[in-house]
Amino acid sequence: TGLGDYGNIDVPGNFNAPDSITFDHACTAIRFAIGNQMAPGTIKKICISNVYGTGNYNYETESWSNVDTLKTFTLTQDFEIKSGEHNKLLNNDDNIFMMIPQKVPTDATIE
Repeated sequence: TGLGDYGNIDVPGNFNAPDSITFDHACTAIRFAIGNQMAPGTIKKICISNVYGTGNYNYETESWSNVDTLKTFTLTQDFEIKSGEHNKLLNNDDNIFMMIPQKVPTDATIE
C-alpha cells in the first residue's frame, strides 16, 4: 500500500492478497478508483460482502462492541470509464462507503 493524495491509502486492485488498513476514526470512508491500466467500459456495481455493518460505539472508550452481524453493501451506479482515463475516483462524498473498524472475516469480498 502507499499514501495517495490527501493521505488516502492506495491499494492496488490486482494483487488478490490480504492487506491491513489502520482505522483512525470511529468510521472510515472507503472510496474506489481506477488505476492506470483500466480498459474503457462501464462499471455498474461495487459490492463489499461479508463485512460487519452494525455495532455499538462507546464515545468514552472510543471502542466498538457487539460487532457481530455480517452484511453486504452495494453501490449500483454506472461509472463510465473512457479510453485513456486513469486514477479516476469512482465514488465521492454522495455515495461513499463508511466502514466500522473491524478484523474483516476471511470470506469477505470486494466485487
